[in-house]
Amino acid sequence: MRCVLNMLMVAAVCGLARDAVAQLTPAELEALRERGQREGWTFTVGETEASQYPDHQAFGLKVPADWRRGARFDPCTPSRDLPAAFDWRDAGGCTPVKNQLGCGACWAFGLNGAFESQILLQDGVTASLSEQWLISCCGLGGCGGEWPGTAANFYLVYGTSFDQCGHHGTVPTAEFPYVAWDAPCGCPYTHEYFLEDWVFVGPEWGVPTVGQLKQAIYDHGPTVVCVYANDAMKAYTGGIFNDCEDVAINHTVVLVGWDDNQGTDGVWLMRNSWGAGWGEDGGYCRIEYGCSRIGYNALYVVYAGLGNVIWVDFAYTGTESGTFVQPY
Repeated sequence: MRCVLNMLMVAAVCGLARDAVAQLTPAELEALRERGQREGWTFTVGETEASQYPDHQAFGLKVPADWRRGARFDPCTPSRDLPAAFDWRDAGGCTPVKNQLGCGACWAFGLNGAFESQILLQDGVTASLSEQWLISCCGLGGCGGEWPGTAANFYLVYGTSFDQCGHHGTVPTAEFPYVAWDAPCGCPYTHEYFLEDWVFVGPEWGVPTVGQLKQAIYDHGPTVVCVYANDAMKAYTGGIFNDCEDVAINHTVVLVGWDDNQGTDGVWLMRNSWGAGWGEDGGYCRIEYGCSRIGYNALYVVYAGLGNVIWVDFAYTGTESGTFVQPY
């Protein structure tokens, strides 16, 4: 197994070397700085991990034409006065930021980022969930891009989406480390954590309001959202991102909080999957409310909880109220 993983890592490194030629050049970065000065950007740009890759590798969101079919929406109607500023990091609710490298797997990293936070908040365990299992084993879009809602179905405790070995639920990163390409699956693996549910936030059409997103984040923890990402975002090194473009979403991130006192009308605290060296505060970004469709297709996850999971045979189909079944 170790030899196989070493071979996979070598292949990944070779792939990264080939992709390096797609990075933003010094001239392109300087052009971004000049545009920022003209347009009044309140953030800085420079060479980052993400700026080394073309868009299809740095991003990776693909929106299915029929994604609304059968989808459920929680209006998350604001029901109480929320604080002017809130950050799940202050409550120890966020795991370390990861790096998708040259693989369009933002959909997997965004989903796992929110799920890992739920495990941390409920169980006090810093779990690392394998994005590579989602990429390699589930018949999804892999490094070519996918939809986080589709991937979330593979985590449902009573779900009907299974990997190549007929199992579902999270896989530890230690069992299938990330290699940033569509590597062979090699299952079976251990499946440890499950979702009870996942739900879209706000209206069926359009972007949830600031109030709806705040309520979702406050009630359900770090929340998966979509955004339009561009070269300026790839090269973002700090400040309040305000290069706002009303273009179709192409990237998945996680919102961990907000601050009404920053920016024009307030900012979201956005967790990315471009490594701890991107952005500020170890892989985060402050982005203006409403900028670049931030918050579109927001969804929150509901963790089943280890205390509610029992170990049974895979074929078991019990329906006890409030009990979740561990399929493997």
